[in-house]
Amino acid sequence: MDTEGKFIAHLEMRLVAHAANVKSDRKRGYFGQTLRSDPPSDEVVSHCEELIQTARFLQLLCEGHNARFQDVLRHQPMYRAQRDLVGRLVDILVAICDSSLATGRFSELELDVVSQLLQTLTELMQGPCAGNQELVAGSDAVVAVNNI
Repeated sequence: MDTEGKFIAHLEMRLVAHAANVKSDRKRGYFGQTLRSDPPSDEVVSHCEELIQTARFLQLLCEGHNARFQDVLRHQPMYRAQRDLVGRLVDILVAICDSSLATGRFSELELDVVSQLLQTLTELMQGPCAGNQELVAGSDAVVAVNNI
């Protein structure tokens, strides 16, 4: 049994790394920053695939509208340290979809990332999971979706 929250901490660490990768990849012209005709580098493809895998895993934890998992991904009352994985996902989505100009330039791979993030957030809010609904509705995720 994970009495110290190491599993949730590991998931948060992955999301933090994904956010850093998105920021780095944007500086290099990916995620809608420039019109590119060349295929993405192997490193960018790897970053995107790992982000998709992590988001998909979080989505699967909540399949069937599992309220306990939906809530624990936002708030862990059983641990001293709180890790808001839902908020981290929202932050990544907002960083990627910061303008309608950027979203209009997405490659197929970048669209796959955004699609998975949206699917994950949708599953995190269904059930209904009021806490996650309030978090997402009160965040800049609404602006990101509008930009799409």
